[in-house]
Amino acid sequence: MVSISGHSVYSANFYPYSSLLISLVSDSIALSPKPPIQSDYPHTETYFITLCTHERECLFGDIVAGEMCLNPLGKVVADEWQNSFEACSELNLHYWVIMPNHIHGIVGASDSPVEVSPHPSAKPESSPRPSHSLRNFISAFKEIAANRLHPLRNQPDLPLWQQEVDQHIIPHRFAFHTFHQYITTNPHAWDWDKLHPDSPALT
Repeated sequence: MVSISGHSVYSANFYPYSSLLISLVSDSIALSPKPPIQSDYPHTETYFITLCTHERECLFGDIVAGEMCLNPLGKVVADEWQNSFEACSELNLHYWVIMPNHIHGIVGASDSPVEVSPHPSAKPESSPRPSHSLRNFISAFKEIAANRLHPLRNQPDLPLWQQEVDQHIIPHRFAFHTFHQYITTNPHAWDWDKLHPDSPALT
């Protein structure tokens, strides 16, 4: 279980599923030369999440020939991202990608129930709702990653992460498959990504 600081700040936008969201993701997939992929649809509540850097600054590396090339900062963040999920028994990381200025992930509750005890003296209780557990997990990851990157950055006093985190529940198999494809093809479609620094969506 990842430790969570009581002082970490988390602010999330929770958007309901919409055909427009799937349409935008599908359009991005269509721009990629990558072939279609197959997805293993989980049986637990699952979310598509996006974490962005502060002011969407490209801190983690560059896209070269359709592939993400991590710089030293990106390697630290990728390492912490994977380690954090390995240490958390409540959540499964199904698919993910780290981009120059953001991370996408498909995250769901673990297949088996988990007993959690927030305080040593408290009685064990059933695992919280995935959205609550995920919210706490992201807060902890962002804080740990920022602390690890602090001595490596040229401007360590600036925040690493954008405060808001986009979190979309994935309602069915088609949406899960669409988001999986989007993650897989994201580096190939970087020039058209709405989070690209030159994207008209940011102006």
